[in-house]
Amino acid sequence: MPRIASHVTRAAAALWLAALSVSPAAAAITPWRTALADRAAAPSGTEHIVHAFDAATRDGSHSTALPLLLGSSAFLTTQNGGLNSDFGVGGYGTVVELSRTGFAWPERVIYDFKSGDDGANPAGGVIADRAGNLYGTASLGGLGFPNGGTVFELSRDGSGWKETTLHEFGLTAGDGAYPQGALLEDAAGDFFGTTPYGGGGSLCNYGCGTLFELEPVDGGRTYREVILHRFTGGNDGAYPVAALIADSTGALYGTASSGGPYGQGVIFKVLPPADKRPWEFYAIRYLTGGSDGGTPTCTLARASNGVLFGTTSSGGHGAEGGSGGYGVVFSLTPEASSPVRYEYRVLHAFTAGNDGLDPLAGVTIGKGGILYGTTGSNPGGNLGTVYELVPPAYQHYVLYTSTVGVDGLSGLDGGVAIDQAGNLIGAAVHGPGIGQAGFVFDVVPKQ
Repeated sequence: MPRIASHVTRAAAALWLAALSVSPAAAAITPWRTALADRAAAPSGTEHIVHAFDAATRDGSHSTALPLLLGSSAFLTTQNGGLNSDFGVGGYGTVVELSRTGFAWPERVIYDFKSGDDGANPAGGVIADRAGNLYGTASLGGLGFPNGGTVFELSRDGSGWKETTLHEFGLTAGDGAYPQGALLEDAAGDFFGTTPYGGGGSLCNYGCGTLFELEPVDGGRTYREVILHRFTGGNDGAYPVAALIADSTGALYGTASSGGPYGQGVIFKVLPPADKRPWEFYAIRYLTGGSDGGTPTCTLARASNGVLFGTTSSGGHGAEGGSGGYGVVFSLTPEASSPVRYEYRVLHAFTAGNDGLDPLAGVTIGKGGILYGTTGSNPGGNLGTVYELVPPAYQHYVLYTSTVGVDGLSGLDGGVAIDQAGNLIGAAVHGPGIGQAGFVFDVVPKQ
């Protein structure tokens, strides 16, 4: 069963307890260092905490989002905090904007969730359309039963932002519930996403999850939901927690964190309708939980040549009998014989040593095809890493590692985004300062 957002609160937390095990902790960053191997031209650079969330104010707290970078701004969701927070305890979450001015990143909260029909506790981050409107999911709230979350829009309204709820999960039978991932928008303005619960599926408590599409109607004034797939918990998998990606044909790709023949998750591809056929779901990899990895909770990344990259949060090194292990980074290379046949390869198996373990987020593809990602804690007292894998051999290097008791870097659940200068931007769920509310950081490599 998947481990998702560290601070899904109240009703959702009760639903996740049987599936999740989250241990928040504080930690700190030490600058660029190679931990697994000496490197002739070792990467070096500096790290900045660009904003520390303040649990004593209206500020948000505990972000698991991949930052959305637009110009000089970074937009993130926070799962907690905001106007309804009591000194960092509770609160229904926020959307925040950080605007870079030189070395400073002043922050403002652009929306506070109220846990009404707008939703609550957003975990998956936001995307933007061409007009600069923001869209995302809230994992709780809404008027559907039982507070199954929402899809929301934030549009500029003078000097502020206006929230519009596009969909409330749970208003109809068979709908999904408790979305955790970001949205995907196509050229027609349709939105695609996942829910880890709802949809039915007798093998899962509260349903095995869904893939959904929101189609604009009435000129975009309202949206109609279409369920593309309801997971059964069988060979198609269960509990998809991450966002979808798409290729130029409109095919969708994603991960189901559980289910499949081995119960360790499924990587899938969904072909768009053609010749009056519905969307067609294909499992392109069944994970075993052994050396190939298990329990994928990541959004996939796709290179221009069609190769897919992702992570698993278990399996790999130390896995025995389909259990254990510390996670892997993998690739899936398309085969010419069929659009749904791929060659699977493990690029790196985490050891729970200096390289970390438990990568919940996927990887981001940078210049030259370098892969960047983040990991969780390890038994040696380090509480997360930022790493790179350098092609063609995809050699692994630790860029940053966090250490207990210094500044505090813990819960790297969202991965890193890359700005135009090649700097890495990410968020930590916990630490430093009042309330251990988390912070936003950047990694600036030296050229």
